[in-house]
Amino acid sequence: MSPRETTDIVDLDSTPAPRSPGRRKVGTVSVFDRHYSDARRKVRRGYSWTTNAAGKAVPKSPLRWEVRYVDTAGKQRYERFDDREAAHARRDELADQFRSGSYIEHERARVTVRTVADAYVRTLSAKPASTRQSYGSIVDVFCERFGDREVGSLVVSDINGWIADLLDADKSLTTVRKYANVVRKMLDVAVDDRLIRGNPARAATVPTTDRRTVIEEDAADEYLTPADLDALLVHVADEHTRRLVRFQSLTGLRIGEVCELRRKDIETVTDGNGTRYVLNVRRSAVETKGGLVIGSPKSGRARRVPLSSEATTVLHEATAVERSRLPKFKARKGSEVDDLLNALYGDALIFRTARGNQFRGSNVNRALATACEMAGVDKVTTHAMRHAWASHAVAYTRVASLLGHADSTLVSRVYAHAGGDDELFAAVAQIEASTHEHTQRTHNGSTSADNHGQSATDSTS
Repeated sequence: MSPRETTDIVDLDSTPAPRSPGRRKVGTVSVFDRHYSDARRKVRRGYSWTTNAAGKAVPKSPLRWEVRYVDTAGKQRYERFDDREAAHARRDELADQFRSGSYIEHERARVTVRTVADAYVRTLSAKPASTRQSYGSIVDVFCERFGDREVGSLVVSDINGWIADLLDADKSLTTVRKYANVVRKMLDVAVDDRLIRGNPARAATVPTTDRRTVIEEDAADEYLTPADLDALLVHVADEHTRRLVRFQSLTGLRIGEVCELRRKDIETVTDGNGTRYVLNVRRSAVETKGGLVIGSPKSGRARRVPLSSEATTVLHEATAVERSRLPKFKARKGSEVDDLLNALYGDALIFRTARGNQFRGSNVNRALATACEMAGVDKVTTHAMRHAWASHAVAYTRVASLLGHADSTLVSRVYAHAGGDDELFAAVAQIEASTHEHTQRTHNGSTSADNHGQSATDSTS
């Protein structure tokens, strides 16, 4: 036998790898060779080898390289690799994480997505009820698919797949962007709580739309005009609902804000221009699974909304109807009865149902759906009233203030700041004039087209 052949006979080291005595030092990372105690001299570790059917010594596992480290809880951790370079790369990665403080304990990353979702929903306690319900519903949709998964197992492709399925389900781009945004915020909570190092939703591919898209003049006809609304409201049998919808279309308020308007929210402004009215929008009635919740407006802030002449007319009609519903008292000496009536009237809702109950957005939307069906037109919701008003208001300053948006960044980029009630009243007057101008232009265009068609018919007869 040649000297070269004797290299198959190697020493066996049957003793387990020594463990460091005493307290382990957090962040200690090393690479351990599980097959050899001395690789250069081919000294095998006996407990890592076995003999195969041919009588040849073979490793029990191909995972020769072991990365050993002590986590932040003082626990010894092991990760095994079959490639030496991969093991050393993992060692360097862990060392950087311990050095920067970004290391995440294994047990913490095993928290389920549902647990993270519940923690996120609790952070929404200061948000308006409508926001809590909307975000909670989105979180539930996400948890239907990933709720039982460990949050640390989520990767970018999971989020991208979920977004693709939403698009396949014919969700609008706006809706999908909202869903993705809520999931990003939810997983940010997991990052903040040191459950995961990075947020996979932040690297996901989300459809983009140009928020500054300019509406062409021809496209403006797609929005609801006063003439369109008149034709639709003919099919709403209930006069109380008709009045509320008309008022919303003239003010751009959210439906919950209109439903919660009370007489005390009306402010009278008397100056050289006569008597005008301003609404102090301070509350909103939002439907939740638990019932109607009265809270602050969606932006979280109260705002002042001046009324146009048409809106003032509708307001007078509504307040007259509601005042007639108040209890009747026999006249007595003194002003006690008047004071009582004024107190009752001040807290009275401006709009109530035929039965005297508070309106809910769902009631109004059902009435509009029925009217649309009878009129044979596409479905219109209460949000379309606000959208139609904004489509005319967007050309004027202070639109974010009038609509009650918390973020007026887009408007402030384009328009100069304005101030004072006079300018707000001027703005709503311009909006009212613009609305009528658009309606008249649309009507004239339709009439001229009809006349042209009639002329053509006459010429051929």
